[in-house]
Amino acid sequence: MVGLILIVLTLVIAGGFSILTGSRDPCSVVDELVAADAPERTVRAPRAWMPSRVVPGYTITWEGPLTLEIVVASRVNPEEVRVELTRDGFVDGYEQEWEGILDVGFAVYRFATPDGARAFNAFGNTFACQFANEAFRGPRGSIGLQVRYASGRIGEQISWVSGDTRIVVISFHDAVPPDHSAIEGLVAQVPNL
Repeated sequence: MVGLILIVLTLVIAGGFSILTGSRDPCSVVDELVAADAPERTVRAPRAWMPSRVVPGYTITWEGPLTLEIVVASRVNPEEVRVELTRDGFVDGYEQEWEGILDVGFAVYRFATPDGARAFNAFGNTFACQFANEAFRGPRGSIGLQVRYASGRIGEQISWVSGDTRIVVISFHDAVPPDHSAIEGLVAQVPNL
């Protein structure tokens, strides 16, 4: 039985998106979702996007501003990100990390224009989709990605744009979640637009 589980797990990892998305390439799904991404007009300061309260079962383990250098240093493709952020008019951002039932991160990136925010959201999702098992439409017209990391953990990320701001919520799971309700519940914690 253990051998069968290992074979299936190996196929899931090796087969990636084809098993989890019914043979739909996550990048083609992202392309469709990016093309349908309609601009919203709400504009707020980055800190205003953070959840106003911590959900029971969680504690904030880190929070602080995001500068160009902090964002670039945190990426696997730092020079590409630097060029894209600069081209898109990145202004500043803010981030919170929560620990509890799941490990969670909330981040906002503010740009000089709504077009800049949409361009960076498209860039981020288009880059990340190559590592995704699945892409999906989330709440608020968002783009969701599910990624299996080398550690075996599953990350689910939802991002959307409102005005000049890109908002990202990410959660980490020890196994593939049965649906996207956990990440969608966390998105609901971000203040309403």
